[in-house]
Amino acid sequence: MKTKLLFLSRCLIGVAPLFVGASLCAAPLTWFPGAALNEPRSSAATVVTPSGSILLFGGNPLGSTNVLIYGGGNAQPLSSTRIAPGAVALSSSQLFVYGGKQTSSSNSVTRSVLSYNPVSPGLDPENPNIFQVSPMSSRRYDLAYASDAAGYAYAIGGLGNNDTVLASVERYDSVLDTWTNVASVPEGTYHFGAVFDGTNTIYTFGGRTNVTAGTETAAVLSYNVSANTWSTLASIPVATAGSTAIKGPEGKFYVIGGTAGGVVTNLVQVYDPGNNTWLLSTPLPSAVTAAGGAVDTLGRLVVMGGADGSDVDLATSWVSQQLNQPDAAPAFVSYPQLKVNCLVPYAYTAHAGGNPQPTYQLLTAPADMQIDPYSGVVSWTPQTNDFGTNLVTIRATNYSGIATQTFAIKTLGPPLAAPTKSVMSDVTDNSVTLSWGPTAYVIGPLTYQVYQRTFVHDPRGSGGGYVYSLIAGNLKTNSVTISGLAVGSAHTYLVKALAAGVVSPYSAAISIVTTSPQPPQNLRLTGLTSTTTSLAWDPSPGPVPIGYYSLFDYGSGYTPIPVTGAAVLTNTYVTLTGLVPGSYHVYFVLAYDAAGHASSVLGVGTTQLTVVNPVPTPASLSGLMPMGGGGVQFTVQQSGGIETTLIQATTNLADPASWVTIATNSPTRSTYIFTDTDASRFPMRFYRVLSP
Repeated sequence: MKTKLLFLSRCLIGVAPLFVGASLCAAPLTWFPGAALNEPRSSAATVVTPSGSILLFGGNPLGSTNVLIYGGGNAQPLSSTRIAPGAVALSSSQLFVYGGKQTSSSNSVTRSVLSYNPVSPGLDPENPNIFQVSPMSSRRYDLAYASDAAGYAYAIGGLGNNDTVLASVERYDSVLDTWTNVASVPEGTYHFGAVFDGTNTIYTFGGRTNVTAGTETAAVLSYNVSANTWSTLASIPVATAGSTAIKGPEGKFYVIGGTAGGVVTNLVQVYDPGNNTWLLSTPLPSAVTAAGGAVDTLGRLVVMGGADGSDVDLATSWVSQQLNQPDAAPAFVSYPQLKVNCLVPYAYTAHAGGNPQPTYQLLTAPADMQIDPYSGVVSWTPQTNDFGTNLVTIRATNYSGIATQTFAIKTLGPPLAAPTKSVMSDVTDNSVTLSWGPTAYVIGPLTYQVYQRTFVHDPRGSGGGYVYSLIAGNLKTNSVTISGLAVGSAHTYLVKALAAGVVSPYSAAISIVTTSPQPPQNLRLTGLTSTTTSLAWDPSPGPVPIGYYSLFDYGSGYTPIPVTGAAVLTNTYVTLTGLVPGSYHVYFVLAYDAAGHASSVLGVGTTQLTVVNPVPTPASLSGLMPMGGGGVQFTVQQSGGIETTLIQATTNLADPASWVTIATNSPTRSTYIFTDTDASRFPMRFYRVLSP
C-alpha cells in the first residue's frame, strides 16, 4: 500500500510549459542508468555519510522499513514506517531520522527522532544502534531537512497532523539532545527540498504552500545560519514541488524532476548561488518526482527511486557525468573480438573514455546487431546469412566531441561437435581403416582431418606431453585407410571435423596395433650329437597365417645368422647336420606370413635355446643285473656333456655288423637307467653305448 502525499498529479509525464525567462544554457549534463535500488522507494530521506555511502530512509510504499544503500545491500532496518521523514548525518556513526507519517492516516504524523548507527547491532544491549532521542517540538512530515557546519540538524516546514501546513523551523543539538525553534520560513511550505552550501547558508527550493489548491511555488529561500534570518532569492524558472535538490561538487545547485503544474517532469534546473541566476540543463531521460538525490564519491549527481507519472514507485536511478572533472572528448580504449560463430551470441562492451561519459550508436552493423546507448554493450546473434565478413562502426558522442571505432567481424560457421563413434576395421600388418559417425553441420562443405597422437619427452627428462601430427586431411567422407605402417606397430588416432572456417574439438582417441606374425613358442631340443642337432617348436599361435619359419643362430656373437638349410621351413621341426663337435649355438625361430613379414625377435613367447654340440666321449655301463620276467637292467653314465646316446646289442661279438640299436636316449640328462625287456629271448646278449 502507498500513502498519498498532498500534491496534485494528473499522472501525466511531461514538462510543464513554463519556460518564460529560462534558457538552456547551463553546462550540459549527460545522464546514464545507475545502480538499481534493492526495492522501489519514493519520498525517502537521503543521507550521505562522511565515508561517502548514500542511504535512503523511510518513504513509500507504506511499510518500507529497510534502509537502502545505493550501489547494493541494505543497512540495519528501521523499527517502524516513516513516510517522507527528514534525516541527516552528523558523524560517521551518528545519523538522525526525524518525523514522517507512520500510516496512511493524516493524523499519524510523528515528532519522534531516532539516533541511527548504520552498522549491524552489537552484542551490548545497553548500547543499541537505534534508539530514540528527544522529539521535535512539532509533528511533521514531507518536510525539508539539512544540517549545518556546526553539526546541527534542521527540520523546515512540512505537514503536521490533519495536513496542517507548517512554517516553523527547529534545530537539533545532538550534544545537548534538545530541539530549539529558529526563524520560520516566510510562508508555510511542504514537499520541497533543502540543501546546505557547506559554509553558512541553507537553501530551499519550490514546494507547495496550499494543501487545497496544491499548486507549486517557484520560491527560493536562503537561511543565514549565523544570523538566523531568511531571505528570498531568484525564483525557479519552472515552479516545481517534490523535486530532488542536490549541491554539485562545483558549487551549483540542481533541482531535478518533481511536478510542475501537476505533471511529473524530467526538468533539471540549475542555480548559481554566486550570481543568483538560473539555467535549464539537460533533462532526465524519464520524468520522476519525490526521488532521492546526492553526489557520489566520484563527483556525479545521483537521482534514486521516486515515483513516475503513474504514481508507481521506482527502483531505478540516473547518474550524471563527473562534475568535478574537466570535459574531455571520447576516445575508444576497448578492443572487440573479431571472430564469432553463427548462431552463437556475440557480446562486446565498447568503452570510450571522456567526460561526460559518452553515449553510443551503431553507424554500420549487421541488421540485427544492437548496442546499449549508455553501457556500450553490443549484442548480436549472427545468423547463417551473416557468414563471412561483417563491418561494424560504433560512434561515441559527448558534448566535447565524437569518436568512431570501425572493425570487421569474421563470422564463421556454427560450432561443430567432435566426431563420435570412432571404430577401426581391416587392421593388417601395415594398414588400418578408421571410420566415425558423420558430424552435423549447417554451412558446408564438411571435411575431416585425422591426427596421430604421440607422447614425447621434450626436453629429455621432462614430464613430457602429447604431440599431434596431421596424417590425413580434406577428407570428404567419414572414413580413411591409413597405410605404410610398421608391422606390429602401435598408433593412437583422433579426428576433427571442419566446416565454414570452424574446427571441431578432437574426437575420442582410438588406439590400434597393426598385425604381425606371432613368434613360435616352446623351442626345444629333441636330438643332439657331436655333429647334429634336432629342434622342434610349437606353431605360431596366430591369428596371422604363417607361410614358413626360419631358424637363426647367434652363435658366440651378437648378430643372428640364418642357419643354412633352415631358412624356409614349412614344418615345426628341423635337424641340423655337419656341425662341429664342441661348437656353441644360440637358436631362435621367426615366423613369416605370406607377405614376408617376420615375427618380432622380442615378441611375447619368443624363446631362445642354447645348444653345445658335445665332443664325442664314450659312455659307461654299470650295474648290470637281471630283472624279474627275464629282463636285464643297467645304468648308462655319460662321461662328457649331455647328448643323444644309442644303446646297441649283439649275440656275436666276433661279427661287428651284428650290432643293432635297441634304444635312443634323448639329450635330457647325463645318467639314466635302461631296461631290456627282451633279454630272455636270447641265450646270451652283449650291450654297448655309443655317443654319435
